[in-house]
Parts: sequence; C-alpha cells; structure tokens
Amino acid sequence: MEPNRGDATTRRHWFGAAGLFIALTWITILTRTAEPAPAEPVERPDLHVWDLPGCYQLVSQPTEDEIDVVLPEHLFLAADSVDQWGRTQDTYRAEPLDADSAAAPYRWFVRADTLWVVWSEGALRGGLALRASGDGLLGRARVAGSGDGDATARVQAWKVNCSTRAIESAARVRR
Repeated sequence: MEPNRGDATTRRHWFGAAGLFIALTWITILTRTAEPAPAEPVERPDLHVWDLPGCYQLVSQPTEDEIDVVLPEHLFLAADSVDQWGRTQDTYRAEPLDADSAAAPYRWFVRADTLWVVWSEGALRGGLALRASGDGLLGRARVAGSGDGDATARVQAWKVNCSTRAIESAARVRR
C-alpha cells in the first residue's frame, strides 16, 4: 500500500504554519518588552545661588502689544536672607542701586534653572523670571495690580561691576 502524499503535505503545512505563528509570537513579545531608547537630556545651564550675588543691569524690551514694565536700571542681589525685622527667610534681599527707583522690598531666589526676583508694594506686585543665556540672563517681567492692567515685557540682565556699572565678563579663568 502506497502512503498518502496529501497527509504528509498537509502535515508539513501545519508544522510550517505553527512554526511561523510561534516565531511571530516571540517577535511580538520581544518588541513589546524592549525598552525604548532613552531621550537625550536637555542640558540647561545651572544657576547656582552662590554665583548670583552682585549687581545686574536690567533692560526691559516690550513688544508692540505689551505694556512696559518699570524696572530699576541696576539691581543688587545680596546674599543676605534676613528681612528688615531680623527674620530669616527662604529668599534673599535685592536692592535697586538707582536713587530714583522705587523702594519696594525686592527679594530673589533660584528654583531649578530660573532666577526669580519678586516685589510687592501695596496692591502692586511684580515678578521677574530669568534664565541663563550666553553671557547674561534672559526672561520676562510682569507687574500686576497697576491701574493700566498687567504690564509684561521681555527682560535682559547682565552682571555689572557695582561701582563702575560696567558689564563684567562671564568667563573667569582660574589659574
């Protein structure tokens, strides 16, 4: 008696289909459990509290649709965290160097990669958020509570010599 060729061919097809199914199952499992490539971290220049005390020149640059924020031209960031009543705070004192600037109590602090300068006088509140950009700082200022509505503007700041008010070089070489 001759073997039935149809049974052997059918058996081979089933084994081939089963093998293909097993291979596809393993490929699916491996691709779903494989970890995705980690994203490249964005490197932001760190701002360190100990590098920031000193004098800064502030330049407000409002766009056409913004109201200009009145800022002192030069601001001194002190490393002193004691307020006028002798209480220690989480923020540091900042003072305008210009005689005609408002005497609002300015305070500053650093969170992550942003330098924040905040002030308040009566109903008028303001804030300045700056990040490192090249040799200086770049960010936005906003004042709320004024009669004209909220004022906001782009602001640039550079570290300056406190006595001459000349811009200091950001690059320092230690020898």
